[in-house]
Amino acid sequence: MENTRPRWLAWASIALLLWNLLGLGSFIYHVTLTPDAIAALPDIQQDMMNGSTARTWIAFGTATVGGTLAAIALLLRKRWAAPLFLISLIAVIVQFTAPHLIDIAANRDMSIMAFPALIAVVGAVEWMLALRWAKAGWLI
Repeated sequence: MENTRPRWLAWASIALLLWNLLGLGSFIYHVTLTPDAIAALPDIQQDMMNGSTARTWIAFGTATVGGTLAAIALLLRKRWAAPLFLISLIAVIVQFTAPHLIDIAANRDMSIMAFPALIAVVGAVEWMLALRWAKAGWLI
């Protein structure tokens, strides 16, 4: 079974790990922002930060930690990458459907939802790839 795995599987896994590490870095950056650093942000970003609730922060952490662990599992060729990617995707959806973000998008600038939409699409692709790779027998 080992030699039936495509060579690009490891490279794709590394790319997904790097993507998720960027997300984890963003989470760490955002949770460590000081009030002075938040005050220096543009108004819309200040509103996004100040409007974030525990639900938003828990979802952000779950999405990034879960995605990073899933990517590591994928790199190790473990089947449990798929359920972790699903948990991460659900957390992304919870995070980016927070009422204050929807309100800011609807009333001030819809373009703030472009990158979250990309993150959700990548999350869905990660999950589907892990499912497909597990079904193909490339994950154990």
